[in-house]
Amino acid sequence: MSPLTVLIRLIRSRAAAALVLALLILVAVSLVSGLARRFEGAYDTALRAQLGRALPGTTDLLVSQLGTADPTRRPSSPEEITGSGRTWHGLLAPELSAFVGEAQARVNTLREPVIEGLPNSTRAADQFTDVTWLSGTERHITYVAGGPPAASSPPVKHAKLGLVPSIDLAVSARTAEMMEMKVGTVFFVGTHNLAYSLKISGIWRANDPASPYWARVKRLLEPEIKNIRHSQAFEMWGEGLTGAEGFALLAKSSSTLHYQWGYPVIPAKVTAEHAPSLIGAVKAFEAAVTKHSATGDAASVSSGITPLLEGFLRELGTTQTIMWLVLAALLGVALGVTALAVNLFTDRLEPGFQLMRGRGASPAQLLTLGGLSVAVVTLPPAVAGYLIGVAVPGRTTAVAVAAPVLIGVGAVLFALFGVGRLRPYGARRHDLAGSGTSAPRLVFDGLVVVLAVVGVVLIRQRGLTTDTGDPLTIAAPSLLTLAVSLIVLRLYPYPLRLVSRLAARSTAAVPFLGAAGAARSRALTALPVLILLPATAITVFGSSLSAGLSQAQEEAAWRLTGAGARMAADHPFSAAAVERVRRVAGVEQVLPAFLDTTAQLRDGTPHGIPVTFLAVDLKAYRELVEGSPLGLPAAPTAVPAGWPTPDATPVLAHPQITRLRPPNGLEVRADQGVTLPIAATAALDGFPRITDSPNPLIVGPYSALRDPKPTMLLIRGSGIDPAQLRAAVAEETTHLTALTHEGVLASMTGSPMSGVMHNALLVTVVAMAGYCLIAVLLSLALGSAERTRTASLLRTLGLSGRQARTLTLLEIGPIIGIAAITGLGLGSGLPQVIGAGIDLSGYAGGIPVDHYAFSPVLPGLLALGITALTIAGVSAVTAVSGRRSLGTVLRIGDQE
Repeated sequence: MSPLTVLIRLIRSRAAAALVLALLILVAVSLVSGLARRFEGAYDTALRAQLGRALPGTTDLLVSQLGTADPTRRPSSPEEITGSGRTWHGLLAPELSAFVGEAQARVNTLREPVIEGLPNSTRAADQFTDVTWLSGTERHITYVAGGPPAASSPPVKHAKLGLVPSIDLAVSARTAEMMEMKVGTVFFVGTHNLAYSLKISGIWRANDPASPYWARVKRLLEPEIKNIRHSQAFEMWGEGLTGAEGFALLAKSSSTLHYQWGYPVIPAKVTAEHAPSLIGAVKAFEAAVTKHSATGDAASVSSGITPLLEGFLRELGTTQTIMWLVLAALLGVALGVTALAVNLFTDRLEPGFQLMRGRGASPAQLLTLGGLSVAVVTLPPAVAGYLIGVAVPGRTTAVAVAAPVLIGVGAVLFALFGVGRLRPYGARRHDLAGSGTSAPRLVFDGLVVVLAVVGVVLIRQRGLTTDTGDPLTIAAPSLLTLAVSLIVLRLYPYPLRLVSRLAARSTAAVPFLGAAGAARSRALTALPVLILLPATAITVFGSSLSAGLSQAQEEAAWRLTGAGARMAADHPFSAAAVERVRRVAGVEQVLPAFLDTTAQLRDGTPHGIPVTFLAVDLKAYRELVEGSPLGLPAAPTAVPAGWPTPDATPVLAHPQITRLRPPNGLEVRADQGVTLPIAATAALDGFPRITDSPNPLIVGPYSALRDPKPTMLLIRGSGIDPAQLRAAVAEETTHLTALTHEGVLASMTGSPMSGVMHNALLVTVVAMAGYCLIAVLLSLALGSAERTRTASLLRTLGLSGRQARTLTLLEIGPIIGIAAITGLGLGSGLPQVIGAGIDLSGYAGGIPVDHYAFSPVLPGLLALGITALTIAGVSAVTAVSGRRSLGTVLRIGDQE
């Protein structure tokens, strides 16, 4: 008989075990390879979504230049503007130019005041109208009255200004309405030294006002209303379009013109892999533009893409760290399950191999046959699993390629190890409770424990990040679970021996037989611990990490908002505006406060200290946020003994302020004529981040101000629409911040990278939970033939079906129970052990995540599933053995 025939017959005789092994290999390889590619693809999707979510125009590369040096040398026609745009584009590095689109050119005057000619019935303190030339406008506007600016207009004579140039101007319908213009209106702008006559030639509407084309020129669509600080007055700033002739006239005059070339970055072309090089290319472009314009009008580059990419890379570093943890844990557990399945397969081959050994086969021949049989079973599904993984959208990584190799080669090595451990027939007993431990095993166990401890220490000291390139810290969680598994295996025989001795003294046969069966299980049947414990631990760890992040985002949203909703303006809210806010849907309570981010703290020095001053009724504020995660400090009630100014108002302040003890005391000077002597008595522990100002915060009582006018409204309520809040005060102010707790939370949880993180943790939890159940099933399958034979023999002595189930449960239940319980405990403690090394603040508005919530739901469900599956499996094994007669079992044994 040829070796190939022997190999085929050997595999066919154990087709069920071979099929289980092949399916597990297929699932393991496709899962690890597919997830590795999916994660990489998710990073790209997240970056593109983040670029798409950015405000239109903020990610463009904007080249700005003030044309002031020499009017004869600056561009004066659309063709020259286009040529300059090509020059700037030529300075782009190749790795950057591939991601930018066609330039949008713009030229405009700067803040030209209206001298006369407009009605100004709105009583604006000042009106401004700038003249703009914008490339490509003919494709984006439709005239509703008049027409485009004429080729040329004769100069206009003014009684005081003399003969001034005339420029045709086309304005939007909204600008014409707000500034009271119509076709044919003539008005004058500029100064007495340099003035222009502007004539309205046409009125237009934008074809798509939401188009990115208008992102940087919003004033062309609608005039901007600017509140004048510390005043009820406002400015109106409009803008209109001129043609090539008007632009040439401006360029040849001595007017200061603002030139801009905007190069849009195309999100669809950008990937996470390109992000670091793009940041460097943008900086190189900035330097090249500065150098090129050194001899003429200075040019500069501005773009919001650099901080956006830097923020993305910070989040990406954390996400990749978690993904590496996930993949390392999945790969480790997949290898463990593979070893368990190979053990099951070789266990089924053992009788045949013992027969071959007895008939003269050499150990080398058996090793070759065993390795080839496992290779034939595992390599095709490993290749198929890789092909399935490749079909997953994303980019191929080293892990995706290495997974099938590691799992396939690992399966063959596990088979060689299993076949090499075969004992001669009749010497099959290998007591778990009584077996000794070899020196290599002791060295290996000790090495794993030491590496796990070192890895955890490094994580807590240096943090867990892929930037360090340290594989030990990435593998530390998996090593820790493996180390605990080895410790459990090391300690498990001791209580097992005690139970065996106690059972031996009992008169009942089932406990003694169950304990004896557990103690006499082969040492390799303890392998389920090495899968079940880590899988359970990683499942609970992933769940705790996800729950902790969700809770941190909830708390961060409250800290960043300061209440259910918050409104702040640089213009005081009137009593009527506050009343309108109270009537907004969802608003339950409104607390007025005074905020000045540019206040001064006088401490006896000539210039003082810039501070942010907030005046609010702290008692009412505490009541306003009652029931939320915010823990506001109580209002101070007394001035410290020995303070230089006993009549000062006690306040809460930043620690930088509380340390000050000037001989003449402290005094805050703020808007609305506020001059308040203060005594900084307590630090602001846990106070919300109500402003982005870097100045240290001081919080005083609202009642200490004389006739205060609120500039901040703290609101209690839910389901509040920020747009309705803005609309309630739109008549008084346009420069307004309106935030809601739900909106801030939605922006965090809706972040593309946050979604990637939560989805990855969810996949990990599901995959690990599935592996937990697979480990239980394989634990039942291992040695099932021997258990069936033993149960059938004992049935002849009167063993009942119930006793048979109890016997099987006592044999395999302890190791499964200990592994599951230890895994649940380790998984619950992992966030506390290594959580400090994982920086999740990027997903929580920059607020550190220093604690992780523990939810008993998932551990409870997992424990329930393991218990139910164990009981169901035991019942199935017992039912199968019950259907076999002793004669059948003995004949099967003879055949084996």
